[in-house]
Amino acid sequence: MLKHRLQSRLQELEKDAAAGGGGGGSFGVTSRPSEETPAAADPSFTDGVATKDIHIDTLTSLSVRIFLPDTCLHSPESRIHRRVGFSRTASDPNQAILRRNSYGSSNNGVVSGGGIALKRVQTVDNNYRRSSLGSSIDNADLKSDNGVYRGYKPGGKNCRKLPILLQFHGGGFVSGSNDSVSNDFFCRRIARLCDVIVLAVGYRLAPENKYPAAFEDGLKVLQWLSKQANLAECGKSLGSLKGGGADLRRSEGNWHVADAFGASLVEPWLAAHGDPSRCVLLGVSCGGNIANYVARKAVEAGNLLDPVKVVAQVLMYPFFNGSAPTQSEIKLANSYFYDKAMCILVWKLFLSDEFSLDHPAANPLAPSQVGPPLKQMPPTLTVVAEHDWMRDRAIAYSEELRKVNVDAPVLEYKDAVHEFATLDMLLKTPQAQACAEDIAIWVKKYISLRGHGFQVVQVSKFARFASASRSKSPEIPEIVSSIKVKNLNNRSSFRFAMERRNRKIRAKSDDRLSSLPDSMLCHILSFLPTKLSVSTSILARRWRFLWTEVLNLDFDCGEHNEISFADTLNKVMLLRKEWDINSFRLILKDEMFDEAHLHTWIITTIARNVQALDIRLRHQVWLPSCLFTSKTVVDLRLHNCGSIPDSIILPNLKKIHLHCFQYGSHEKLHNLISGCPVLEELNIQTINIIDLKHCIISSPTIRRLTLILDWFHLGEPNDDDESDFEDHFENYKLEINTSALTYLVLRDHIAQRMSIGIFNSLIEADIYLDGEVASDDIYCSSVFELLERVCQVKCLTLRIGYYQFLGSSFAAATPKFVNLTKLELDADWFFLLKSLESADNLQVLVIGEGGDYRKHWMEPQQVPSCLSSHLRQVTIHYFEFTEDEFEMVSYIMRNGKVLNMMDIICEKVKNMRGIDAKYTFLKKKFNAFQRISAFERQTETCKLQFS
Repeated sequence: MLKHRLQSRLQELEKDAAAGGGGGGSFGVTSRPSEETPAAADPSFTDGVATKDIHIDTLTSLSVRIFLPDTCLHSPESRIHRRVGFSRTASDPNQAILRRNSYGSSNNGVVSGGGIALKRVQTVDNNYRRSSLGSSIDNADLKSDNGVYRGYKPGGKNCRKLPILLQFHGGGFVSGSNDSVSNDFFCRRIARLCDVIVLAVGYRLAPENKYPAAFEDGLKVLQWLSKQANLAECGKSLGSLKGGGADLRRSEGNWHVADAFGASLVEPWLAAHGDPSRCVLLGVSCGGNIANYVARKAVEAGNLLDPVKVVAQVLMYPFFNGSAPTQSEIKLANSYFYDKAMCILVWKLFLSDEFSLDHPAANPLAPSQVGPPLKQMPPTLTVVAEHDWMRDRAIAYSEELRKVNVDAPVLEYKDAVHEFATLDMLLKTPQAQACAEDIAIWVKKYISLRGHGFQVVQVSKFARFASASRSKSPEIPEIVSSIKVKNLNNRSSFRFAMERRNRKIRAKSDDRLSSLPDSMLCHILSFLPTKLSVSTSILARRWRFLWTEVLNLDFDCGEHNEISFADTLNKVMLLRKEWDINSFRLILKDEMFDEAHLHTWIITTIARNVQALDIRLRHQVWLPSCLFTSKTVVDLRLHNCGSIPDSIILPNLKKIHLHCFQYGSHEKLHNLISGCPVLEELNIQTINIIDLKHCIISSPTIRRLTLILDWFHLGEPNDDDESDFEDHFENYKLEINTSALTYLVLRDHIAQRMSIGIFNSLIEADIYLDGEVASDDIYCSSVFELLERVCQVKCLTLRIGYYQFLGSSFAAATPKFVNLTKLELDADWFFLLKSLESADNLQVLVIGEGGDYRKHWMEPQQVPSCLSSHLRQVTIHYFEFTEDEFEMVSYIMRNGKVLNMMDIICEKVKNMRGIDAKYTFLKKKFNAFQRISAFERQTETCKLQFS
């Protein structure tokens, strides 16, 4: 809403400016009350700062608001007393409030200051009077009962000089003001923390006044400040002198400069308390551009601005731009509050015909930039936000300053957006407060009267010293929380600083998890569901926003209702710090879930370059087409997600899992595979045989293939569906042609006709063929063809139904498994023995489910070669204590020359019902163990395990 409102306003202003209306001529405007609520000036010290507004240029609307902290009223001694707990004696409640104006003083009337009128409360002594400068002849307290600053120029030892800070507000040159509520709050905070007089500049706004109006206004304020200092000095050094339209008048022993009407030309607050020799510039957003321009002009002017000296400048997320995009501009162009498109519109309104992103006003490093060399610039502190697309340009400018030995640190604030410390809705956040405190710490280095003998800098935990090359500079810490000592002149302070740092180190040494870098913690959080990852924000302040950096999102609807779950997911997507998403997993169990929400989430993740996507639904939902044309998806898993579209282009997809999917026809399945040119893993489970007459898998790149093919039906089955199934059953065919295949899982309950290609690279196969058999010959030929294609495998799991159809044929033409080392088999004894005879290098044998297959054991005439040379482990599942099974175990133990383990697994006792049944089973198991233990063993090292 903020961006929409501002953009609409800018478009209206552009139209008005183009039509020649809406402008204020050269006089201009400095605020837009319809957009921002102004804060009235208040000369009282109710919150420690008094304010008043001054219109300093009669030809334009240029104005300043002065923020005077109450520390100016106390001598250094009194400030020390206040720090150690002594309070100042309250002023006399009967003391009057005196009238003040530009023409002199009076004993009665109304006090007018900063726009507030106050009536006097009683008659006062005539000896107590003020001149137009407000000087008094006694040392009475300068605050009245209600805290109003009633003296313009106090006399005596209580007069304390404070540095001056010029503040330029933000707003993109077209909005904002020096008297807005947010800017007033920020300037009061800076005045208190830095202990300075803040002059908030109300420069003229565009498009009524285009470039260089705002820049010239900034320089005019600096020149006006110099003039004020010289006029105040004239009032002290010169005698009575008249001439021109101004004169020097004396009131109670103090000289002041007055115009022909008797009004003072000297701003009394600045004359009394301002020290222009310690001047600091602070610019917010576009105000940073103005501050940098004023600093350049101050360097050019040199002694012409005496006694004004710009000792430092602070650039808070400056409004720098350029034609060549930076990494942050590419990544964060659509960032919060201020996106790049709107900022370009602002520059067009401000620069008008001179618009260029490399204009000197926009790009301080542009080739067309003129002025003094960078090495003459004052010390510059740059504040940037992590989610600000203009961040990299500010960091680059700071780096150029450091290259020429200018003190130019950069403070980057994590999880922060543009204007995070000055925007009205963010002013009271911990980051905004920490930013102001960090600025105060740095500024005091250059405004302190004690010089730079000893400087202790402690940056808040929200900030970090940053640069574009900080990843290559290990000496620059990511999070700065230690104390930097630059001189050892003050030994006691140094000792205190070192003790404090050591306490912090000892406190952190026991917490190993917190010692890990943020990237490692985010990697740990990426293995947790997003709900648990977000819950870690309550652990500590450092963890508060760590979850926003996690690249993996995992959402499970669970017991949530649709509204709460959708709201939670939307908030998480909005608050994430990282734009890109690595993986996105979504499980929806609500059958009535709104498809609009699902489409929005999928489209958002695709736009954020998701690489792994896992969507699991309970009912069929049609997915947006952009999912099947993504250029970033590498791993795609869809469960119950509608059908395949006609057009599929997934150039980087390597893994795809489809469960309960509607294919419509075998052509769509072919389009899916051909649309994935680098596909390496294909997993298809449960297809609709009514729609898919032929299952054709053909790809030269697939290395892992899982086909779990069965017939399923959408909705309630009926007689027509059963007849359709029978019609398609006889015509259904499975074709597999994947020459690079290394891993195969095939479970087909339908196929009787199979066409299998050559698997030269196959290592492991899991085959389960079962179902209705309409033709014995077709079934046998398909099974034999499949076994011949997988004869090169090293690990084979084989479960084939209807062994009775394969007996004689299998005995006549048994394929040789020359590389087979592990075999897991569900078959009768005949098929088992033939498999042992065809696998000479078999080392591990697993015999699966028994039943009717384990009957009529007959010892072979010749012992298989694998028993006497390679077979080391045999595992038998579902042992049922039959004589045939005992004979088979005895045969293997008697002939296994290298057998190390015979593992026999029976049915679990917990599955038995009743105590008698359990007792009978355990007794039978114990007897079987004793009987098998007495069998002859070929090797003494053979172990028997009965479970």
